[in-house]
Amino acid sequence: MNKEEMEKAKEEAYWKGYIQKQKEAEEICKTCNYRKKYKEVKGRLEKIIKECNKQIAENEDSILEIFPQKILNIIEGEKKVEK
Repeated sequence: MNKEEMEKAKEEAYWKGYIQKQKEAEEICKTCNYRKKYKEVKGRLEKIIKECNKQIAENEDSILEIFPQKILNIIEGEKKVEK
């Protein structure tokens, strides 16, 4: 291998490594985004569960009438906050 070929091989190796590092960074960003979404969904579910338990305790007799609307209100409230 002459000097020119060696330089070219070095440069190619450098760029292959650079591209690999970029791909790894993208995967890390995806993982962070997934964790963020998971926390958001978990927070919403916790609010729904809390509201469910509250409604059950307060309205045992009429729970079937009130309960679905309360859940919809919670979900709709979250959608408004996201915008």
